[in-house]
Order: sequence, then structure tokens, then C-alpha cells
Amino acid sequence: MRKIIVISLLSAWLTGNAQQKDITILEDKKINQNALSDSRDSVKENNVRIPSSQDLKAIMENKPYVQDGMVQVPYEPKSDSFLDSYMEIVYRKSLYPDSLNKNRMRFWKEPVKVYIDPSVPEQYSNSFKTFAYNLDNLVDSLRIRFVDSADLSNYLIYHVNDQFSKEYEPKLQTSPEGYYVYWEQYYKISKGYLKIDTKRITNPQHIQSLMKWRFYASLGYFNTQDDIPCEDYLSSCFEVDKQLSQNDIEILKYHYSYGICKGTLISKFKEQHKSASASLAKNPNNRYFFAHPK
Repeated sequence: MRKIIVISLLSAWLTGNAQQKDITILEDKKINQNALSDSRDSVKENNVRIPSSQDLKAIMENKPYVQDGMVQVPYEPKSDSFLDSYMEIVYRKSLYPDSLNKNRMRFWKEPVKVYIDPSVPEQYSNSFKTFAYNLDNLVDSLRIRFVDSADLSNYLIYHVNDQFSKEYEPKLQTSPEGYYVYWEQYYKISKGYLKIDTKRITNPQHIQSLMKWRFYASLGYFNTQDDIPCEDYLSSCFEVDKQLSQNDIEILKYHYSYGICKGTLISKFKEQHKSASASLAKNPNNRYFFAHPK
């Protein structure tokens, strides 16, 4: 049975400064197995806990810290234009009213363990590994590893041609190229496949670029956009010489940031940003923390 994490809002630690308020938005460990939406989220007030001196120092410095088995991460403010772009890429915001939008912020919670099938030539494999390791180094909480066996992997990359005909993912069988991912609990991506049919796509540059482009999108089940420059990875336009842009990096970093709640619907995503922004606008000394299971 699929499950949803229930998010609850806690008012937390009041420091010695009466004008400063620290609020923790808690991503609860408990799972509501019967929930069909986030409508059961609750607000609990006057639940005041006293942080340790080490925790208090982290709070004052706006840094992550651990309490009660939860990692407390400071809220990460972003501009309205960035959030609008992010919501289009992740939620397809313009296609649905919020009340009907069932898309979620989907991401890899566990390390991405990539197995590259022998059908992929070494030159393509090496180029792809360089790209993937670069993403791993750039983005906190995104962990990409390469394994030597398909049985040890949760992400399999393969080519199909006259010499190699095995279709590892039936849902990609008729496609010349693309990726397919599976997720659990509505949002945790747990398995992925990436295929290139090199009988139908023969240009070596095209093949290498497609492998990287589709892999990038599969890290967040991202929806590419028409209004983004063609050479960017988030653009729906295919450009052979794609370059990892600053926007590509910032979107991916934000998607894997724990300064926001994870796996939420768009309505909850908007609500939490609105609440945090209003608090910070009222008093810049206010601090918001998102709590996640350690």
C-alpha cells in the first residue's frame, strides 16, 4: 500500500529575545496509511522545547543541527520568480488548479546506484560518469554511485542495437530513447532505467548528450520547459552540445535541499513558503527550521 508522510506545523523554541521566533516545520516519521491527501495535516501550538546550548548556537547561526533524532535545517528563502520556475518544472503548475494537482516533489532519498550495461561503449560510459560525478559533487544530499552488477543497482543504463537486443524496461520497448522511473510512497524515486536505441540514433554526440540529458531529468522527474535556453538541461529543446547552466545547478540543489519539506503537493509547498515569508517579512530575526528524520 502506498503511504504519505504527514506534515505537522509546530511552534517551537522562543529565545531570550522576545522579538525573535524560531519555528520548526516537522516532517513526521509517522506514516498515515489511509491518507489520500495532505488534508489531515495539523497545527499544534505551545509545544515549547528547550534546545541545548550547542543547538542554540546552531539556531543563532542559522545552521543545521540534530534534536530528538531529527535533523533541523534552516528554511531556504527563494525569489518568487525562482519558485514559479521551480513549481513549473516539478509540479506543472500552469496545467492544473492547485486543488487538482496531484504531482509531487519526487526525488532519490537513497543513493542512486548506477549500473552501465556492457551494451554501452566505454567512451560513452566514461563521458557519462564524468557528468554524473560532477552532479554528485555539486549537490548536497544527492549521492550517485556506480556498481559492477545489475543486481546491486537501482538505476540501469543500456543501449539496444543489432548486437544487444535485451529490453530491461518493457515500458521503454517502443521508444528510441528515454528514461522510466518508479517511486514509493508517492514521491521517493526507488528505481530507474535509461535506454538509447543506437540503431535509430546513430550520431555519437547525440547519444552521449541524450544519456546525460535524460539522466538529469530523472533525478527529479523534472518537466523540461520551452522558455528555457536550448542548451540548458531543463530545456525541452534538444541541443547536442548541452551545457550544465547555473539555473540547472540551482534547481537541482534546491530540489535536494532539506531547507524545504520533501514530497509535498503544490498546495502544501505554497502554504509553507507563504507562512515562512510572512514571518521573515514581519521580523527578519525570525528563523524557520524544517525537521527531517535523521
